[in-house]
Amino acid sequence: MVTEPMTVPERRVPESHPEPTHRPWRWAWFVGLSAVALLVVAGLAAVLTADDDGAVSPEDAAAAIAVVTVHNEAQNAGDGEMMRATLTEDAAFVIDEQFPGMTVDEYIGVVEGYGPVVQTFTGEPSVARDSTGIGELRVSVPMSFDSSQGQDNSWNGTSVYTLREVDGEWKIAQIDRLSGE
Repeated sequence: MVTEPMTVPERRVPESHPEPTHRPWRWAWFVGLSAVALLVVAGLAAVLTADDDGAVSPEDAAAAIAVVTVHNEAQNAGDGEMMRATLTEDAAFVIDEQFPGMTVDEYIGVVEGYGPVVQTFTGEPSVARDSTGIGELRVSVPMSFDSSQGQDNSWNGTSVYTLREVDGEWKIAQIDRLSGE
């Protein structure tokens, strides 16, 4: 009897494959960064197209101009009560840097004290959203101011009325008189 030595069959080791490249990781980074970039662009587009400072409705613009007109007529007549009806309780009147802001009572007292005034609109009022945070709308009006007290109290410039809605009505929260001279 012939015995053959018992041998374990040789296992064939598959040929080794080359080490995988990092391409799957590169693609993952590329896809991830692309997604982030897309989100950033979409966010920027949303912010830039937001309607925070959108156009003023024709109704609000007309109501704001009407309040400013009534206030101007009351000021020209020296009618403090009518002026008060167009102002918020915390309204301020600012003349350039000269006066940082008179209160409602101080402003009405000055107007009632200086006699007949002719303050006229010299151009069309423009209405825009207020970006200062004082109110909601700003009405800019080119104006001429002429006091019966002489040349020293005359000026041409722009009055900027900042309006806020109070109990469903537009009221003047601040008046800035900007000299054009």
